[in-house]
Amino acid sequence: MAQDTSPQVQKLKFGLHVHVYVTLSFITLFIAVFVLAGVMTHRGGSTATILIGACSGVTVFGALLWLTARYCSSEVISYFNGLRLISAYVSYNIGAISLFLSLVSIAATIVITSIMTLLCLATGNRRYAQHIFVRILQFFSDHRMYQ
Repeated sequence: MAQDTSPQVQKLKFGLHVHVYVTLSFITLFIAVFVLAGVMTHRGGSTATILIGACSGVTVFGALLWLTARYCSSEVISYFNGLRLISAYVSYNIGAISLFLSLVSIAATIVITSIMTLLCLATGNRRYAQHIFVRILQFFSDHRMYQ
């Protein structure tokens, strides 16, 4: 009889506010990319050109986010659970300040891990992106808002 030798990973449980904060952070980031890509493609073009550029920006950002999640996930924790964990670390209450801290923390984490993923993609070293993501999680764990 074959036994499962995979490590047992404890399922993380988060409050509803953490899921709301992460979802609002993603929506805000996608809207920001949509507007930024639309503004960058404006250069005297028609409305269709702006819309195509904005949609292309969102598509590229989604692909980069998928690649980052693939590179930074490890056996211990997935990328999106790590983002939820960061949101739980920086939210000390339910309110606007916690939402703002969560948005900034998640955005900074996505930017840093995306840059590291692109560097690791160029060098072929996937473990370094995972290492950086775990270091970011350790940083937020050491400096969390609640004790």
